[in-house]
This record gives sequence, C-alpha cells and structure tokens, in this order.
Amino acid sequence: MPEPMMKLGAYTFSLNTAAYQSSSRSSSYGWTEQARIGTNPALQYTGKGADTLSLPGIIFPTFKGGLGQVEAMRREAEKGTPLMLTDLCGLIDVNQNALGYWCITSIKEKRSDFLPAGIPQKIEFTLELKFFGEKI
Repeated sequence: MPEPMMKLGAYTFSLNTAAYQSSSRSSSYGWTEQARIGTNPALQYTGKGADTLSLPGIIFPTFKGGLGQVEAMRREAEKGTPLMLTDLCGLIDVNQNALGYWCITSIKEKRSDFLPAGIPQKIEFTLELKFFGEKI
C-alpha cells in the first residue's frame, strides 16, 4: 500500500487517491516606498506577505482512487475554514511535519481521454492554497 504524501484537512494525497506531480510555493514580503528629494526612494520593510502553494497533479480514476477525488477536495474547500496541512513524506512524527493552516482558494480540473460511457481515464487538477497561520 503506497504511503500518504500529504494531508490537507481530512483529505489525504497518495498514489491511491490523488498524487500531486509537483509543488510550488511562493512567499512575498512587504516593502513600502518613501520618496526622498534628490536620491532614490527609501524602502521600509513592513513584514511578511502572503504564502501560496500550488499542487498540480493527475488522477487516473479507472486505475486508482475513482472519480470522486476532486469532489472530495471541493468538500474540504466548502467547509470554509482553514485546514491543517501536514507533509507526510518520509517522516515519522506527524506533529513535526505540520505546515500550519492553509485555505483552499482555487481548484481547477481537466478531464480527458474518455471511455465510451463518458468516463475520463485521466483527470488533471491544480489545487491553490494560501497560508492562514500557525493557529486558527
């Protein structure tokens, strides 16, 4: 049985459900500009900005996981609350792998390679997350 890769709320990413193919994290930082006479503007650090995480992946529903995987992600998003994100790759203590609370801001889905009954053999998805904080 394949090991889980990551957990977001109650949803578990694994080879048996939805496996993300890559992860891309972006962090921003705030700098306010103050004009100065005769020289370049001064910049003042105003703090950490948003952290975002993008998880694109592929589901082969006729092989593993079934057709309901993206809907399960949507159900987590529709809870309307920040969800604990836990990285489960290769580490034993789940508490040490907690990445804080994240909000699902977008779910994109593309179905292709249809069987005669209209069942897709391939579902591509992209899950977009935004960091909420260490605590709710």
